[in-house]
Amino acid sequence: MQILIILIVLVVLAFSLKKLSKAYRENFNRNFILNKTAWVMLFSLLIMALALGTSTGFDFDEIQLLLSFGAHPDPFHEMNNASGFFYFGLLVYIYACYKNISKSDLGWGLAQNVIQSIMLILFSVIIVGFTLLVKDTYKKLLDQE
Repeated sequence: MQILIILIVLVVLAFSLKKLSKAYRENFNRNFILNKTAWVMLFSLLIMALALGTSTGFDFDEIQLLLSFGAHPDPFHEMNNASGFFYFGLLVYIYACYKNISKSDLGWGLAQNVIQSIMLILFSVIIVGFTLLVKDTYKKLLDQE
């Protein structure tokens, strides 16, 4: 029963997104989901994720240092570099959001930013999951030999 409800929700979301894309294209003659700014957003999200993952290992105390512009007492600590990468990615993301809003109006631009961000995060999770699955498969194949 739960799977059926999930499938119904996904179908309704897909049709809603299709209708939203069609209305957006009619108003602004521009693609709603896959456009130039979506690739810029993907690039910026990857930069921010790499900065978080490589420098902190997702430890909460070190994430606070990362978000404080690398204010680590040791000037040669690796956190100082990752903080710059994180904020560069954040600035690129903000610029992409600005471009989406400037190509349409405020309401459509904000809706487009939210939907594109959610879809890019899901796309990134799928890529990481597939990569880990392939890694495990290769590891099992190499262990059998």
